[in-house]
Amino acid sequence: MPKEYKSERSEIKPIQLSDTKDYLVENHNGDVVTGIEADDALEILGYTGFKNYQETGKFSHVVVSIDKDSLSTPSLLFNFYKEDGVYKNPYIILIDDSIGDLWIVEKSKKKEVKGWGSFWLAYQMLMGDKTDTIRPYQDFDIKFGDMTCFNLISECKTQAELFNTVKAQYYVWFPDGVNFTSWDGTEKSLTTDEWIETIFQLVYMKRWENDETTFESMLTAYQAEQDEALRQAHESNQEEN
Repeated sequence: MPKEYKSERSEIKPIQLSDTKDYLVENHNGDVVTGIEADDALEILGYTGFKNYQETGKFSHVVVSIDKDSLSTPSLLFNFYKEDGVYKNPYIILIDDSIGDLWIVEKSKKKEVKGWGSFWLAYQMLMGDKTDTIRPYQDFDIKFGDMTCFNLISECKTQAELFNTVKAQYYVWFPDGVNFTSWDGTEKSLTTDEWIETIFQLVYMKRWENDETTFESMLTAYQAEQDEALRQAHESNQEEN
């Protein structure tokens, strides 16, 4: 990446952090995650809960998190963030495996894009994530704002259409791929598809152990679903006529 992943976060940590982790492990059956990021481990459990819900009608796990990355993974999610002692989002939300939703919230003179499901994953692929220093276009002298992104993808009706739109936008930005000096001084040259996959792997949350989902494999699956739905609709119309 042109800028190091998560490099803009403060290096200052709470002095009680280590003791707090030990307390959770020793007194509340906390698990220490190794090999993957802790938030990926959380999403794997959340997705497990969603699959159990599909099979039995009950969730085996509920995700409790303030991480906005959780908004793209099918799960039952509770955001415990509080302002002045009051939950900002007091309701548990069901994130299913549909295209989801995307909308605009106006705060004073500022507009913010909010969403969940595949819409949120597509939004993050296009806009990146300031918290994690994920920058799809920002280091290449390209202008592309929240409202432009919202107008581009909000009218998409299927996940195939949505992620084909994302892919097309990358080709508008980078028809000949990307060339840059990475944060460690290495010269990089990637094709457009390689850059898409790079950003996808940074924003996509793993859903099961050894999840090897790529952008192309995801798009291929959604395209097959759409093609099958169109085929069935065509056959149904023929039978009616």
